[in-house]
Amino acid sequence: MRNVLGRLTGSVIAASLAFGAVAQDSASIRLQFGSEGEREVWVGSLDRPGEVSGSQVVSGVSAILPVTTRPNRAMVFVHDRSTGNVAERPLADVLKTGTWRVGIRDEKRVYRMDFVVEHDGKPVASAVVRARAGGETREALVSPSDEGKASVFNLKAGRVEVTVQYKTGEQTKSTPAQTFDAKLGLGPTAARKLVISEKVETVAPTAGSGPATESTPGSARPEGSRPETAPPPPAAAPNPLGTLLNLVVGLAVVGGVGYAIYRYVAKNPQQVQDALKQVGLGDQGQAGASDPAPVPQAPQPVKPIVLDPAGAPELSPGPLASPVAGAVAAVKNPRLVGADGSVALLLEGVATVGREAGLEVSLVGQDTVSRRHAQAERAGDSVTLTDLGSTNGTFVNGVRLTSPVVLQPGDAVQFGSVAFRFEV
Repeated sequence: MRNVLGRLTGSVIAASLAFGAVAQDSASIRLQFGSEGEREVWVGSLDRPGEVSGSQVVSGVSAILPVTTRPNRAMVFVHDRSTGNVAERPLADVLKTGTWRVGIRDEKRVYRMDFVVEHDGKPVASAVVRARAGGETREALVSPSDEGKASVFNLKAGRVEVTVQYKTGEQTKSTPAQTFDAKLGLGPTAARKLVISEKVETVAPTAGSGPATESTPGSARPEGSRPETAPPPPAAAPNPLGTLLNLVVGLAVVGGVGYAIYRYVAKNPQQVQDALKQVGLGDQGQAGASDPAPVPQAPQPVKPIVLDPAGAPELSPGPLASPVAGAVAAVKNPRLVGADGSVALLLEGVATVGREAGLEVSLVGQDTVSRRHAQAERAGDSVTLTDLGSTNGTFVNGVRLTSPVVLQPGDAVQFGSVAFRFEV
């Protein structure tokens, strides 16, 4: 009886502790702001402050934020969209009272900094931008579709040292560090220009898509571009009555001249004939008796256009035979594009990503990648990415995966510290 009672008591205590843990993990906090406005709030880790997981946009002077997860060294972040400032406070401190009155003193970060990487005035095809501020490092991958543009998020305010890693030939190099200021209260600013002096692959920018930079603020043109000319003033709309009158007068003049020529030829046929002979045009209207009649050429059969002579079927001639232009269906090629321009195609089915040799996407020599790190399952044009319990994690747009995610074109994908861009 005592054993049964002891086991029952232990079960009740364990259940109470489990319920307390669940209740603690599913707490809510109240955020109070000093003014109306639109803000983005989320709970993240101080070890990875650049990650935004489970963020939500709120309006007004207060908001309730559910806390369903508590990462290591958890922090509460509040991004004021009007100023670009980010306030922060440890989650443990907020949970003590359940309320955080967000003030100006809590704003210690800048939400976003934009960069454009160029060589010889043109955007580079691929690179990795690294920004370091207050002992924290952010990375942003540049792929050909980005046209040299990269953005880093949630930086500590103050001095920011930025380098660019790039590949020239078979060598991987980095630019000297450039220093910028991440200032509070500026909101969205022009992109900072980062220049690679050595020869690297570039891309042609799309017309009108070049971002404004600190050296070309606002609506200024990129260096070396032609000045824009003002469009010509619109032509005045024609007057329908005037157009009709001009047409009638023109026809009358042409008809009168034609009639005068006809009357002259009718009255003086011999003189006209003599004049034509003098200029070598006499008797051109009459066919000579010795001239052979033209023989019409038989139409040649139309030959079909064959794209592949070895494999295309032969078209049998017939009265309805005509060339057939084979339409080539557009085929998407889901792929991962690395910072060095390397491409890993994702074929139909399951592709395993890892450090082990022989995998569909093998990252041999990358010590931050697990032997079998993640898998990408393609079904048609859709690709689902799943982490396989890797040590250093799999990230999509800076968010660590805890469940499968369907990739979208342009997503930044990272295995450990190895970065890719997903394209189709």
